[in-house]
Amino acid sequence: MYKETEGEYQVKVSVGNCDAGLSNKAVLIMDDIEPEIDSYPSEVLCPDGSITLTATAIGSGFDFAWYKDGEVIADANSNTYLATEIGIYKAQVTSADNGCTQTTDEIEIIPSTAVMGVEEDIIEVDFGQTATFKAFGGFRYEWYYDGELVQDGGDTFDVLVEENTMYQVKIISEFFCEELIELQVIIEELTSHNVQNLITPNGDGKNDVWVLPNGISFASDVEVTVLNRQGLIIFQTFNYQNNWGGTLNGSLLPGAAYYYVIKRNGKDPIMGSITIFR
Repeated sequence: MYKETEGEYQVKVSVGNCDAGLSNKAVLIMDDIEPEIDSYPSEVLCPDGSITLTATAIGSGFDFAWYKDGEVIADANSNTYLATEIGIYKAQVTSADNGCTQTTDEIEIIPSTAVMGVEEDIIEVDFGQTATFKAFGGFRYEWYYDGELVQDGGDTFDVLVEENTMYQVKIISEFFCEELIELQVIIEELTSHNVQNLITPNGDGKNDVWVLPNGISFASDVEVTVLNRQGLIIFQTFNYQNNWGGTLNGSLLPGAAYYYVIKRNGKDPIMGSITIFR
């Protein structure tokens, strides 16, 4: 006798005309193992990612069989399965004690649709300027320098540029997909094109003094020299303070073209002309 329904049962045995009557009542109780399936970290599959599926049941001593899209998965016979493909999964759970088999509900693994990235991964700015990186598409952002977390959160990251440097940003989606992006800050090479070539020292507050870019001004290892057409030095200093207004020993120089040489340690000098207009 095979029954799949809970209830009370009796057996009547008859041989020819002989009737042995009914047996004592037997109660059939189905073993409800209540199998369940769970996914970690979510049901959304990240690019090149995986999801751990776990089947659980009440009791102990179970055999497991995993299915994807209705087909049994070969050699998938533990209570966990590492899913690396989208699809519909379920687990069949069998009691080793009595052979009762039940199946979990189905769970669908879907692909991630998150688009994550940065607006610029390489930023070139002058020395001493601020470079701002902006990331998008994430639920959370982590910013790193040399493997160390330097900013936890925020989709923008500001860097005061004093050297060529590498950073990283880890973008995390709401379904825990992650993308790590390399970022680079490059100091723009200073040339005479970056240097102011005209001053008008007339006291109106505009172009009254010679203002040099960051990395040249206020730098103790940079020598700034201004010469006249005859090659005579009329101004020379280290750690230039952006304060020369076309004078020599406190006296105004005539309006004319002058020449400068800016020397930096380990780098080619920057040379060009500066015109005083009165």
